[in-house]
Amino acid sequence: MNAQLRPVTRALVDVGQLDRGTYIGGGDIAALLGYSPWRTPLDVYLAKTGQAPPERVDPARQKRLTRGKRMEPYVVQMLVEDYGITITARNHRYRDPDFDFIAAEIDFEWHDEEDPRERNGEIKTVTVMPKAVNPWGDAGTDEIPMYYAAQSMLGLGITGRDVCQYGVLFGMDNLLLYAIERDDDLVAHMRETARRFWVEHVVPRIPPPPKTLGDIAKLWPTAKRKSIEATPEIEALLHQHRSNGDVLRVTKEAQEEIEFQIKLFLSDHAEVITKAGATIATCKEQSTTTIDAKRLKAEAHDVYERFKRSTQFRVLRHKA
Repeated sequence: MNAQLRPVTRALVDVGQLDRGTYIGGGDIAALLGYSPWRTPLDVYLAKTGQAPPERVDPARQKRLTRGKRMEPYVVQMLVEDYGITITARNHRYRDPDFDFIAAEIDFEWHDEEDPRERNGEIKTVTVMPKAVNPWGDAGTDEIPMYYAAQSMLGLGITGRDVCQYGVLFGMDNLLLYAIERDDDLVAHMRETARRFWVEHVVPRIPPPPKTLGDIAKLWPTAKRKSIEATPEIEALLHQHRSNGDVLRVTKEAQEEIEFQIKLFLSDHAEVITKAGATIATCKEQSTTTIDAKRLKAEAHDVYERFKRSTQFRVLRHKA
C-alpha cells in the first residue's frame, strides 16, 4: 500500500500497552530516518526480531530516565495551572489506521477554552546545560531536537491532529513551551519509511545495511572463512587506513610532548595559567574510580565470575 494516504478520519482507539516488538513507534522512526544519536535501523531491526543483545544498563542514564518519568505528572500539573488547559487523556497509545504495525504513544491530549480542538502533547525533562550545547531553540518556537520532532510528527500523523505542544522542564522549575505543526508530506514519508522497513526487513528477517562500525560488529562478530583476496579498491583503503593510523600516532605523540612541556612549566607551583589576569587554561586535580579486575579475580573469584561480561569483536591489524 502506498503511504501517500488520506488524512486520518476514523475514531481513535486506545490500544493499551502493546508489546514494543510488534510495532514501529516514535523512537523507532527517528532511528529509521537517521535522526537518532543513539540507535540505527539495525538496532530497530534487532529489537523487533528479538535478536537484540542484552542492553547494558547505564545506572546514571537509567536514573535520569526514571526521574524524568516521575516528573511527568508534575509537568502536566504545571501546564494546567499556568496555562489553564484541559487534559483529556494521558499516555494513550494508538495504532495507525492503515498499518497495524505503526503506533504512537501520546504523553497527554488536551484542549483549551479558546480552541476546543484536541491536540497532542509531549513532556520532556532536560538537565540544565550550557547554551552552546543545548539542542533546544528559543521558547515558543518549533526548534526542538530532530529525534523528538520525528516522534511527535508520527503521533500527529496517526491521530490526525494538527499540533503537538511540548512542555519542556529545564531543571526543577523552568517550564518552556515549544510546538510543531503537522506536515502531511513528512508524515507520508515517515509512514512509507516504516512500511518498507517492516515488509522488507522485519517480516522476511532480512537485516538492513549497516550504517556504523557498531552495526558491523553486531552483524558479523565472527568470520565464516579465513581469507579473502583483496580487490584494488580494498587494497587502496587498507593503505589509506594504515597511513591514517601513522598520522594519528604521530599526532598523539606530538600532543603528549606538548602537554608534557606545559605541565613541566606548571610543576607544582600552579593549576591555573593566566594572561593579563584572565584565565586561559587550567590543570586541576581530579579523580576517577576504576575496578582492578586482575586483583578482583584473584581475591574474589566468585564475585568476578558473576559480574564479568564477555564480548566478541574483530580487530583490523596490518601486516608488514
